[in-house]
Amino acid sequence: QELVQNPRDERGRGQRALSVAFGPWADQGMASRLGATEHARLARFGWRLLAPARARSLFAASLDTGRASVAAFDAELERYAQASGTAEPYLSSLTGARASTGAARFDREAWRGLAMAERGPALLARLSSEVAGVLGGSAEDLDPRTGFADLGLDSLLAVDLKGRLERVFEVELPATVAFDAPNLEALAQLIGERLDPKASQDGASSRSIANDDDPHPERSTDQLAADLARELGRLDSGSEA
Repeated sequence: QELVQNPRDERGRGQRALSVAFGPWADQGMASRLGATEHARLARFGWRLLAPARARSLFAASLDTGRASVAAFDAELERYAQASGTAEPYLSSLTGARASTGAARFDREAWRGLAMAERGPALLARLSSEVAGVLGGSAEDLDPRTGFADLGLDSLLAVDLKGRLERVFEVELPATVAFDAPNLEALAQLIGERLDPKASQDGASSRSIANDDDPHPERSTDQLAADLARELGRLDSGSEA
């Protein structure tokens, strides 16, 4: 049979056409090649793999729906809504329950009212909670300097993390945020700059002035090694004289 691009158009012309959007299958297809980490992530979001026999029975049942497009999957939608933090109205219609409103918004004004020394820890604590919510774990177990990739963050989870952070902090972030800021410490700095750009600019200016006034600014290891070699050479020359 020839595949069609739009089943609704075909049905409008009196032809039989059906599009079925299947959830992940067990033992067949891409999901059969997933590792333990991916399976754990699916389970955390309430998704179960469809046995091939069950998938075929759902396909047979879909032929009698009279619809052009259907979805066939096995999932706990309430659990998905809770884990993903989404508030999509379609979840209400499918579950009969009120959709999740997701994580509470970050109180930017209260954060700005904190002393500068308190801002970093407060922001880091909230970010740890949000990252743990995406990765599935405890915020207390997250090391601020451990890379997200080492914590199990893949490209799909990175998309989830970006969306979650934008909803919670109400800031616009680049698609590559989890790679531009590859750990909690770097992410806190980036989000802090978005939340209060003026304070970040003032802090950068202060650091620049301090460096200009410092007769011994921070130098790289290579620069220090070169300076030490020159000094040793000078001392050797003086000893020979």
